[in-house]
Amino acid sequence: PRAHAAVAGRWFGGRWFGRGRTRALLSLGVLAALGATSTSAYWTDEATVESGPISSATLDLTAGPSTGSEFLTGTGPNNWNYAALTLTDMVPGESVSKTVVVRNSGTAPFKFNATVQSSTNDLTSGSLGLQVVIVDQSSAAAPTGTQAGGDRAGTCTGGTQVFSGFVSTTPSGNILPADVALATAGATRSLCVQVVLNSGAPNSLQGKTTSVVLSLSATQLP
Repeated sequence: PRAHAAVAGRWFGGRWFGRGRTRALLSLGVLAALGATSTSAYWTDEATVESGPISSATLDLTAGPSTGSEFLTGTGPNNWNYAALTLTDMVPGESVSKTVVVRNSGTAPFKFNATVQSSTNDLTSGSLGLQVVIVDQSSAAAPTGTQAGGDRAGTCTGGTQVFSGFVSTTPSGNILPADVALATAGATRSLCVQVVLNSGAPNSLQGKTTSVVLSLSATQLP
């Protein structure tokens, strides 16, 4: 019986198929099935990175008679009535001068320039009417003369004259030969504005009134 069990099988086409070989094939099939159904776990993690505050700057040109922070506040356009820059009952040859300090009151660097004109043409008469002189990096000197004497005079101290023209309602070109940079917060530039009624002003200009308009324009530096 043992010998029979050891040689049990059949012969087909020159090959022997016995029980031992059959068991081996069945075992391989089980292993393959286990490999197809096995799974693996992978650990994961997540993280986020958040920046600190990111804010935009402000571009704010202001102006005033001393510090440059008195008027024209905000992002504009704004109007400032410089009441101190006035002279009533002028006669030919008289003048008045005042300081205008331009200031960077924001956080963005900028450059600026300006134009000048009059609000009306009432005191415009070619080269015999109302004249405006701008002196850069200058301040107004104390006025001299009296109305009774007809010799009131306003002058500028130091600096460089950058503009002189007879004004009308048509804006002038830029009064500064090149834009002036105010690159840091709090930076200032002082201008002296002198207004003169020409000594040859004709009779037709008597009893007339106008205002001088200085338009300041700031542009962000690149």
